[in-house]
Amino acid sequence: MKIGYARVSTIEQNLKPQIEQLKQAGAEKIYSEKYTGTTTERPVFDEVMKTLKSGDTLIVTRTQEGKAYARKHDPSYRDGRPRKFTPEQLELAYKLRQQGYTYRMIEKSTGISTATQRRYFKEIEAKKKVNDDRKSN
Repeated sequence: MKIGYARVSTIEQNLKPQIEQLKQAGAEKIYSEKYTGTTTERPVFDEVMKTLKSGDTLIVTRTQEGKAYARKHDPSYRDGRPRKFTPEQLELAYKLRQQGYTYRMIEKSTGISTATQRRYFKEIEAKKKVNDDRKSN
């Protein structure tokens, strides 16, 4: 059986778009709840998980409505994951790289992964290039 689950986190938000998406995805039974995102308690979701049987498919949709609400009502809202490192920590890692440290050495001393270093260093280089281009024009 295909089971759908829809949730919004405020009274003002509308479940209809999610429910429509679940129906279009073939959900045969749909559970829904309006429950705050500030708690991990999800009574209806817990009920859904208890009713799932082997062979069932759980369908969960995602809309942008929650983000739009957060942007409108929370001035400090930011998309994506919170930053793990401060700009100062990343700048230190960049300076170490400029001094000849390897990515691995920087990772061991700062805890900043090689992937994060490469991504951040590319951003820095791109910003420097834009600034240099502006200065030369």
